[in-house]
Amino acid sequence: MNLTFREAILTFKRAPLLSVLSVTTIAFSLFVLGLFGLVVVNLQDALRGVEERVEVVAYLLPGAPVEAVAQALKDVEAFPEVQSATYVSEDDALARARAELVELRDVMRELERNPLPASIEVKLKPGFRDTDHVSAVAERLRGFGFVDDVRFGRDWVEKLDRLRGLAAAVGIVVGAAFAVVAIIRGDRRLHPPAVPAARSDQGLARRRGGYWPFIRRLRADQPLSPAVRFLHPGASGRHRRVWGVDRIGGKHHQRWKTSETGMRRAAVLLLMIAASAAAQQRPTYQQQVQDNQRRLEGIRRERSEVEQELERLRTQAHSLSDEIANIEQQKQSTNRIVNELDRQITGLGGQIDQITLDLLIAQDALLEKRAVLERRLVDIYKRGALYGWQVLLAAESFGDLLSRYKYLFLVSRQDRLLTNDMHKLRDRVARQRQLLVDARETLGRRRLERTDELGRYLTLEHERETNLRATRRSARQAEQRLTRLDRDERTLNDRIEALERARREAESRGVTAATGAITTADLGNLDWPVVGLIIYPFGTTTGPNNTRIPRHGIGIKAPVGTAVRAVASGTVSLAGPLGLYLTSVLVDHGGGYYTFYAYLNDATVHKGDHVIRGQLIGHVGGESSDEGPHLHFEIRGQGGIALDPGNWLRSPRPRR
Repeated sequence: MNLTFREAILTFKRAPLLSVLSVTTIAFSLFVLGLFGLVVVNLQDALRGVEERVEVVAYLLPGAPVEAVAQALKDVEAFPEVQSATYVSEDDALARARAELVELRDVMRELERNPLPASIEVKLKPGFRDTDHVSAVAERLRGFGFVDDVRFGRDWVEKLDRLRGLAAAVGIVVGAAFAVVAIIRGDRRLHPPAVPAARSDQGLARRRGGYWPFIRRLRADQPLSPAVRFLHPGASGRHRRVWGVDRIGGKHHQRWKTSETGMRRAAVLLLMIAASAAAQQRPTYQQQVQDNQRRLEGIRRERSEVEQELERLRTQAHSLSDEIANIEQQKQSTNRIVNELDRQITGLGGQIDQITLDLLIAQDALLEKRAVLERRLVDIYKRGALYGWQVLLAAESFGDLLSRYKYLFLVSRQDRLLTNDMHKLRDRVARQRQLLVDARETLGRRRLERTDELGRYLTLEHERETNLRATRRSARQAEQRLTRLDRDERTLNDRIEALERARREAESRGVTAATGAITTADLGNLDWPVVGLIIYPFGTTTGPNNTRIPRHGIGIKAPVGTAVRAVASGTVSLAGPLGLYLTSVLVDHGGGYYTFYAYLNDATVHKGDHVIRGQLIGHVGGESSDEGPHLHFEIRGQGGIALDPGNWLRSPRPRR
């Protein structure tokens, strides 16, 4: 003992650094061995905890009587193997599943009904958790009439003990092996072989067949000697880019990878272009609605312009035929709108049928996926949280273990895919429902618009018929008026002709006639009979509905009751009503000149009276005429020829 202690002291004095490193390496190895032992102990505790969670679960049929379940709980607790029996209701089962199955929590939150069954969880006493006792308890639980299924681990429980012993042995062996390796490796690091770096590199190069292949085959974490760094300066330290040393193989490999990447990118680009072209060729529902709305707005703008034209016509002097033409244009625009709405209603009906079909298909698929998912939820809930351990611990070999692990992975992935499919179908159903609601609302709006447009069309048709009747009536009235005016005009002409005959007879008998009050010298010097605007000039004018009315005088607008005065002295030849001219006054000025005052409210002179220039002869009337209150004034020359009063009255004359 003393010798060993002295040798240790001498060794420490000769190489203190190496001694400290050796002691540290051995201490670290022992620490690792203790760590593995601690892992083994923790693993055994974990397995023991798993064993304590071994339960026998009896799942009940839906609608199981509460009294029968309560009595069954008492009976089960009376079993000698049973430590406790707990009733789990359907709601508790769903809450537990939501807490444990985090990846399926959203799906369970959207379930329309709770698919999980109620259950009785039986926990066995220590010492009764072997296969025989578990099977016996399970058989007795199946004896209850309301029990649908009983789940328990049949053969994996026995493997827990073997696994715990195997884990202990493997942990000790692995820890010891790791410690030995660590000690040996530490010793080699403390005493490296004295071999020249250049010889080592050359010998290794000869064994590999040359320098460059040797560099290319080095491990990524192997240090390079000075000789290798001298031959290839770019490989200093660790060889980080060893593929660049083998230039021929590296270039070809890189070029092939680049070509493959380019081909993949080109294929993806072509697929994107094809998908985009297909999407552009087939317009979506929203695009169709927008196109239809744009067409309707275009037709309505055209009709609005026609309506504005009608308003403009109504604020100006026009004929009813212009209104009828405008209304006919509005009818055509409205008819186009109705036809467009009919086309859109037909298209919307087809779209609603297609959307309804897609919705039904999506709902059926969603119901199917939901049913499958509910069955999977029930299976996942029934198999419990230890199902993964059961499958793995029941493996007979390492290959069987890998197969079971792959099975668990595939089942989990399939569950995730099923969940994703259900989410997609749910979103699809929501989109289809929204599309259906939008399409039905659009269809309702189009039907209301069609009803409004049909009402507008009928209104326009009624207005057109009314205007046509008014036009015909106005035409008849105008024709009658023209006939009466022509008759009244003949009457006036007959009066003037009689006066002219009397004048000519007097001249033929040699009677000297007095000088006339109006001569050609009075052109542009006569006073106005009444002050006002000229509403129609001398000559032929166009009346309502393009009727042509001959005017032998001018119309002067003035309020009712305005004084009318004679433009020159003369003798009253007519004072009284004259057909459509109403109360009228005809003054003979001598020399074959006459003035005629029509549409008077009253006459203040009588036939045979002598009037002077500016004398009051009556007041303005004519409020019942088409032109409203005004004075119709004429000047007749020799032979009863109508003269334009505008040439005889004093300037400046009032303008319209």
